[in-house]
Amino acid sequence: MTGPTEPEAPEAPDIGADHALSPDVRLAVAESRRTRAEAESIIRDYVILGSTLSMAPLPLIDGILLFNLQFNLIGRLADHYGLPFDPFYRGIAASVVTGALPVLATGLGLSALKLWPGFGALGAAATLSTLAGLVSYATGKVLMEHFEAGGTLENLSSRAFRMRFRRALREGRPGMQALLAGRPA
Repeated sequence: MTGPTEPEAPEAPDIGADHALSPDVRLAVAESRRTRAEAESIIRDYVILGSTLSMAPLPLIDGILLFNLQFNLIGRLADHYGLPFDPFYRGIAASVVTGALPVLATGLGLSALKLWPGFGALGAAATLSTLAGLVSYATGKVLMEHFEAGGTLENLSSRAFRMRFRRALREGRPGMQALLAGRPA
């Protein structure tokens, strides 16, 4: 005697099958994939740029550049998803970036080590380079997911951003390396 069986869950349609979905649905899926790939490309560019900027031998200025880079990343992603980024939204973006402030402050501390000749400069540059890449990755990933879910800058709370940002930072290097390699993060 066997116990009661649970009903089987319906299988998800095979998106690759031509007969499973209507042409309109297949077109929407293709457009969504293209939009995501373009967003990941934007994030990849900012990860590389952030990692490169932090290698500059300019103590403390690189931290300011990293903050500005995050601000510009928000603007680029908002533009990509067709969302407004006028002065009103710039204030919201600034409050969102401050959600990453503890990590950015760590970067400023590392940047100050560049004042120490030799090992201080090399160690700070290498560590700050990784940190800058991770911050750009986490910021971009959180915003991409938020925008794809239909969110805007107006309805993104700083608290929700911080929680998602921390989760993306925990993903850390593997997620960033997958993005840089062109694989889905």
